[in-house]
Amino acid sequence: MKNTQFVTRWVVTVPTKGGLPGHRRLAHPCQGRHTYATKEEAEGWIKAYFAQGRMDVLGNDLKAQPCPCYPGHFDPSRIWFKENEQ
Repeated sequence: MKNTQFVTRWVVTVPTKGGLPGHRRLAHPCQGRHTYATKEEAEGWIKAYFAQGRMDVLGNDLKAQPCPCYPGHFDPSRIWFKENEQ
């Protein structure tokens, strides 16, 4: 397997349902179009989501977290995260 140099992007995560306590998962499909260059951009998406009042879709425990992504298309390299990752 080729040694890929990942780039750090920001994603929105939600708590896992029925999974390991303290773990989170991607809130969106695992695609580069759902990643953000900065934490502020990801938090801006979260703020806009709350402004729409659609907590029934993803819940109200959303968090911006860093994620290693593939260069170029920025697809996330994983979907699971620990609660305290920064």
